[in-house]
Amino acid sequence: MVKKDHTHEYAVIGLGRFGSSLARELTRRGATVLAVDRDAELVQRYAGEISETVSVLMSKLRAA
Repeated sequence: MVKKDHTHEYAVIGLGRFGSSLARELTRRGATVLAVDRDAELVQRYAGEISETVSVLMSKLRAA
């Protein structure tokens, strides 16, 4: 089990090849990682390997 280091918290937007590798490596090294992707299947695939995952339909978000 990886020891979580809450002093290092990251957000990774996109769980493609680069994002998923980055998020998993940061988690493996003990960081807390929030990974966000619009593809619910990708989010589900990596849910057990990354600290926190969430699926968001980003096209519906608007800047204030």
